[in-house]
Amino acid sequence: MQTSTQLDLSQFTGSMDFAKFGLTSSIMSEGVTHVVTEMDAFWLVQNIDLHVRNLRKQGADTSFVVAKLVPTDEGALLSLEDGNDNILDVNSIQFTDFDFDRVNGEFQLWVAPNEFGEFTLYLPSEH
Repeated sequence: MQTSTQLDLSQFTGSMDFAKFGLTSSIMSEGVTHVVTEMDAFWLVQNIDLHVRNLRKQGADTSFVVAKLVPTDEGALLSLEDGNDNILDVNSIQFTDFDFDRVNGEFQLWVAPNEFGEFTLYLPSEH
């Protein structure tokens, strides 16, 4: 049986390099790129980007969004909040192989609009 290795995210305290993902022009920071590469979770950033875009289309304030991925018995719950604990959207993920043990049981990233009219996804430590 293989044991999980904890991801050390403390090394990410700002980003100079950003990576584009998916079919949009949204970008992710070095820390987010590290997590999704290590965890094979590119689906997660695409999912978050899609839901934040839908919120923006519906007229919600997307000037700052906190995305939280929390494990459930069979999958996970992805909640999007406004930074003041007000829930903007909640999505149930029926199945995931995301290894929550590697990120202390819950994964959080932040989303903000960028100068290209798209979104930047980054770790809280990179703010």
